[in-house]
Amino acid sequence: MSTALREAIRLYRDPSVLRLMAKRPLPDGVELLLNVAAGAAPSAEGAPLWGGVSAEEARSAARFYVARVLFDGGSDDFRMFGSNEPIALEHLKPTRRLLLRWLHPDTTRDPDATSLFIRMNEAWERIRSGSPRIAPKIQAIERVPSHDAPTRYRKGFPPVRKPVGRKGPRLRKTKVVIVVAAFAAI
Repeated sequence: MSTALREAIRLYRDPSVLRLMAKRPLPDGVELLLNVAAGAAPSAEGAPLWGGVSAEEARSAARFYVARVLFDGGSDDFRMFGSNEPIALEHLKPTRRLLLRWLHPDTTRDPDATSLFIRMNEAWERIRSGSPRIAPKIQAIERVPSHDAPTRYRKGFPPVRKPVGRKGPRLRKTKVVIVVAAFAAI
């Protein structure tokens, strides 16, 4: 079983790890994962596949992984095609064919697949035109506490903004007077 398929099954069974997986580089074996998602992987229907996982569960897990991790809103165009870094257009064509086989509106009735198909075509056109969207590398920023600066607020309590000048209290009194005058006129 490839690492990508193993992670897809883990995500399918426990969706709480989505944020973690969406930010990490893609694992090895994304090609096999895309083959399984497109239904092109060799399998006997109903028979256990890859360590006790049925073909249907593997296909559902692969499709869930592709939709949530590869097509993540913050991902770049090359990640949609299973690549961690920008590569030549010729290397993306086989992956695009697999995705077309699965996502094309003529072959599926799934509305989610149709929206993924539109996003994939937009990414493909951006790559072909030479202006792909490339996500910035996420780096952890280490915060070093400053011992020189005094602590103004207790931890967990943000500062409260007070009204500036006399507008705050005067405005409240004006509203009360208007409301009282309106009831008095009735």
